[in-house]
Amino acid sequence: SGADRAPSAGDAFQVCRDEQTARKLADARHAIASDRRASRLRDAQTVEFGRFVGTVGGDSRFKERRLYDVVVKADCAGSVEALEAALAALDVEDDVSRVDARVVYSGVGDVTKSDVAVAAVSRATILAFNVGAHPAAVEAAHRDGLAISYYAVVYDALDDLSAHMLKILSPTPDGKLVGTATIKQLFDIGKLGKVAGCGVTTGTIKKSANFRLMRGDQILFQGKLRTLRNVKTDVDRVQAPSDCGLSFADFDAFDVGDVLECYDPAQPDD
Repeated sequence: SGADRAPSAGDAFQVCRDEQTARKLADARHAIASDRRASRLRDAQTVEFGRFVGTVGGDSRFKERRLYDVVVKADCAGSVEALEAALAALDVEDDVSRVDARVVYSGVGDVTKSDVAVAAVSRATILAFNVGAHPAAVEAAHRDGLAISYYAVVYDALDDLSAHMLKILSPTPDGKLVGTATIKQLFDIGKLGKVAGCGVTTGTIKKSANFRLMRGDQILFQGKLRTLRNVKTDVDRVQAPSDCGLSFADFDAFDVGDVLECYDPAQPDD
């Protein structure tokens, strides 16, 4: 029936079983993209304000903000409203960063395959309150690596979500951000185990640096590399736009699309 918005370069093309599901997914993606643009503007304003306060008062610290996305499905509209209000009130923070819960979609009834498709856009957790999930939805969630969490008590849901939010509440690694890379392929190489084939997107990846591995807004890993190779040669660094193969010390739960941030401790953050 035609699109009412022009797609952006790089948008994924997805086939849906019917027009209703396609529109639901498109609307969710548009809402998330708009919220992210607004969030970046708010964060930029917060950063500038923090710098201004630091200039005036001698304290340049400001909090890094992260979002924990949630899809809410419940047995009735009242439960949906109560959960949305409770999630909006969740605020997990420490001295350097904070995490806010964001409901990217909510509705009444069992979790469907289209709900999972919406959750996949931002890697959201699916909260099922006093409802079940269609078999096709369970299969899709498993395939996409998404969690469907079932609850009958609001406080249990809030306790679990708070615990998940604490996992992504983590300070930035020591050093200056000097490079990023995106995982493009996965390899299983004998004694080395699981290796990530990456494309260096910005700057330089240094083997001796500190690293943070991200999946959306979720921090998967912080630590050191075990190996760094360019083609089949062990190297100390790889610059954009080259490809490289790498593995992490004591961590292999990465996947295609995860983003690696490289922080050089020899260069203090400004």
